[in-house]
Amino acid sequence: MVLYIPLPLDTPIRSSVSDLISLRSDGNAILATFIVPHDKTKALRVHFHASYVMRMCDEHVLNLQDLPITRQGLIGEHFLYQVEGADFLLHQPAIKDSYRGAKHFRCVTGSTCLDVVADDPPTVMLVSRDSAN
Repeated sequence: MVLYIPLPLDTPIRSSVSDLISLRSDGNAILATFIVPHDKTKALRVHFHASYVMRMCDEHVLNLQDLPITRQGLIGEHFLYQVEGADFLLHQPAIKDSYRGAKHFRCVTGSTCLDVVADDPPTVMLVSRDSAN
């Protein structure tokens, strides 16, 4: 079973119509910026201060993974989750053995999803869309 644990956001967004604007990493920290569909002047900045591994993939790819496993905890239009039991972290034995506190986090949009393995959840904040790049 794959368990999705929704992480709260101060500004909920309709994730199905959001998308990734920009993604930057220095090999450790990750700074991802996403569209806020109901506000063309704002963007949602997601900052992982330290990470071990990340991937970007299409939302449709995620639907084909972890089969035939049951998914629990998904909420329609929710954007940010901690994920337990998914293939992404399970297939990272070196990370799991070396960093016992590592957790899998997922940002879900209607097209581009971001998976990150890190010790701590990200800092999420609204920013001006002009500063998103």
